[in-house]
Amino acid sequence: MQTYSAQNINNFRKQISNLFTQKKKIVQLPSQNLSAFSNLKNQKKDYLIQKIKHKMDEILESFYVLILVTTFTIYALFGDDIRVFITDKEKDEIFWILYIISIIIFSTEIILASICQKNYFNSFFFYLDTVATISLLLDIGWVVEYFFDNHSATSTSSSSQLSKAGKASRVGTKAGRIVRIVRLVRLVKLYKHAQQALQIQSQNLKKLEEEQQNIGKNQQIIKLQKPKTQFQAKVHKLILKNRIQKLIKQKKQMEKIDTNFRYIYFQNSYVCKQKNMNYISLKLQSLNTEEIHNKQTIQYKENDNNERNDYISAQSKIGIKLQELTYKRVILLVLSIIMTVPIFSIETYKEEITSYDNSLACIYDFYQKSQIDKTKILFDKYISFHQSTHQCCKKYPINSNEAETDQELEKFRHEDIYYYTFYDNQGILAGFIIIDKTIDSELNAILGIVRTIFVSLILGYAANSFSVDVEKYVLQPISNIMKKLYRISQNPLQAIEIEETETLILEQLKNKKDKSDYKKSQEIQKFETAILENLIIKIGKLLVMSFGETGSNIISKNISKTGDINLFFPGKKFIGVFVQCQIYNFEKIINILQQDVLFFINNIAQIVHTVTDSLSGESNQNLGNSFLLVWKISSKNQLNQSLYELPIYSVIKTLMAIKDSKKIRQHYNKFKLQIYYGLHVGWAIQCTIGSNYKIDALYLGKTVNISKNLAQYNSQYGTQILLSANMYTHLSKECQKMMRIVDRIYLNKYKVNIYTIDLYLYNYYGFDKFDKSHLSSSLIKKSKVLHKIQRKQFKENIQQRKVSSLDIFLKDKNIQKIRLLFIQNPYFYSLWNQAIQLYFQGKWIEAKYFFLQTINFFQEFNYIDYPSLYLYQYISDFNFQPPPKWEGARKL
Repeated sequence: MQTYSAQNINNFRKQISNLFTQKKKIVQLPSQNLSAFSNLKNQKKDYLIQKIKHKMDEILESFYVLILVTTFTIYALFGDDIRVFITDKEKDEIFWILYIISIIIFSTEIILASICQKNYFNSFFFYLDTVATISLLLDIGWVVEYFFDNHSATSTSSSSQLSKAGKASRVGTKAGRIVRIVRLVRLVKLYKHAQQALQIQSQNLKKLEEEQQNIGKNQQIIKLQKPKTQFQAKVHKLILKNRIQKLIKQKKQMEKIDTNFRYIYFQNSYVCKQKNMNYISLKLQSLNTEEIHNKQTIQYKENDNNERNDYISAQSKIGIKLQELTYKRVILLVLSIIMTVPIFSIETYKEEITSYDNSLACIYDFYQKSQIDKTKILFDKYISFHQSTHQCCKKYPINSNEAETDQELEKFRHEDIYYYTFYDNQGILAGFIIIDKTIDSELNAILGIVRTIFVSLILGYAANSFSVDVEKYVLQPISNIMKKLYRISQNPLQAIEIEETETLILEQLKNKKDKSDYKKSQEIQKFETAILENLIIKIGKLLVMSFGETGSNIISKNISKTGDINLFFPGKKFIGVFVQCQIYNFEKIINILQQDVLFFINNIAQIVHTVTDSLSGESNQNLGNSFLLVWKISSKNQLNQSLYELPIYSVIKTLMAIKDSKKIRQHYNKFKLQIYYGLHVGWAIQCTIGSNYKIDALYLGKTVNISKNLAQYNSQYGTQILLSANMYTHLSKECQKMMRIVDRIYLNKYKVNIYTIDLYLYNYYGFDKFDKSHLSSSLIKKSKVLHKIQRKQFKENIQQRKVSSLDIFLKDKNIQKIRLLFIQNPYFYSLWNQAIQLYFQGKWIEAKYFFLQTINFFQEFNYIDYPSLYLYQYISDFNFQPPPKWEGARKL
């Protein structure tokens, strides 16, 4: 047996007390945590309540519930009139039971909607639904008989009961008229359910489309992953089974933890909100409230004088238009209802009979004088007279104290019987008559059905007309804006095309004899939605003009996505022809023209870009003194030689158009304009360079630099066009025959031949195609649209090899005109080929004599061959002896 000392026992007691204190510390929570915990409990309760409300809302908006409520709403509108017109009194109870069921259904709907739907309780529709539901009580016969019981008078001869029956019949008739008016309120309920049904139908269609898209995607995935062998098929099935089982397990787990997850989400959101509120409150306390108050008072004083004008100017034109249309339609609706009131009133078809009471007074006088025979004759005449208007009962009382019961009265409904009573001078009931008003009730039922249908049509027309106005002036313009945004997001270059086509359509409408369509379009153009639509197109056009086709990828991705703007995407590598256009002595031109240089450069840019665009090229960089032009070559068209020849054709057409331009030609007396081109084929990277402050869409690569260097080398050789050897090899043999090798130089440590095409532009003057001062604005807009159409068609024909660019080149009379001097002198090229080959071989003394011949070959035409002159000067600087280690190429 183990023994413990007193010290051990004390130590053991201390350990136990420490444990208890630690436990207390763990259990005790700060007051803030307790309050947060209680708040979280409340939030969990709120979440459960919201979940229940959401479930109730789903039940109310379900398809079957809507059908049920709509069916009983239609019954509530037409049921009572059908009961009166078609059935007998024996079957009335079936209709009354259906009305009770309707009240239960509508009341349940109102209670559930008040609980689960926001802004429904105490709203306009809440009161309309309540009134419509309460009005159903007046269609239940048991309720009406309880308040307006007129059958009890037939069983007794009490004058007081007959008096009550007479009054009750009058009150019941008036109540029936009120019920028919109140019943029209139920149409609103029917319209509301129709709207809900349409919304659910549209949602179901969207779900079906999404499911079909998902099914299509899954089918594509299955087709891509289709196994080839039996073994692969078995493995594929096993993998699919495992995936399906995992998905089922994950779904069950997610369903279990769904409530817990949302509860945790509420916890985190509550804590974050509490922290943010504390931070905001501290910040607000640190502000100087006096300064804020002073600023606000100053703003109020400044805006007080212009408050009314601002309010008037703030009214939108669309709002004013919709307001006018709403006023017109409301007035027309009210007038149409007022004008049709007599049509649906029974007084229009039957005159009101007032002889019942007066005739009873005459009969009573005869009865008092004990002239029973005459009284009976008068009663017979009384009945026969009113047979044409109403069917009187077969039996009638002779003495008010000896009234007989009529079993046939039990067959009539309470609304089909009307009591007329007569009192003597002492206020005692002297006589009464019971009128059969079945014909009137049936006529009222028919008029009630027609009235309900008419009001339904009127309300339907009103709702449709209002929705058409909203569709025309608000929804349709917004839809057009979204469509245009989508088109621009898919292809930003269409922004220019959209604007040009719309302006062309407006011009065509303007030129028509019938100006109605043009006036309507001009009226629509004044609305804010049209202004916004045009603004989006202009913004898209400016973006395209700023970024070009290079930046179209940036525009499309940022328009099609939401969130932060992302201007930087991975570069895209492609092969293309790069053309650098450079203006020689640009600084000198600036010093001469100064501020007018803007118009001068823009005129050149207009010609360069227009010709490039018409021949399937695109413009990239505009640096004032130079322009970068690009022809992209897809992988499918890399062997299509026509695509490589288009840039050459474009360059020559541009040089000719600049020579023809009157606006540019007027400055020739101030300076000599020289424009140089460099062409090269290769790969480059399409990308964006810059930061969040400024970006540029550029092409990066050696190809761009080579074309730029070639453009600069023109000033040395005296040429206007220089091509690289890579560009030369991609041309057809017929096009290569037009080229002349100029030199062999080192580019990036490689020997590269450079070529040119000879043009004689000095005496060439053609028609200025870019002078549109004599054209109207409509013709200018039309020409732009036609230009886009022709460009698109030309590009398709070139890519499909239906048209050859060389054939177009050779058939162009103006190009043949500036090439005629060199075509007619083939001997010049034979001399040049001998000279250049001797130059490459290092035999410069022999080459000197051939260069001298080519320099002055066209002397009679005042034309000097500058490439020959340049190479002659180069070899003369070395005393016509090649430098040591000459390899047939030189560095520039």
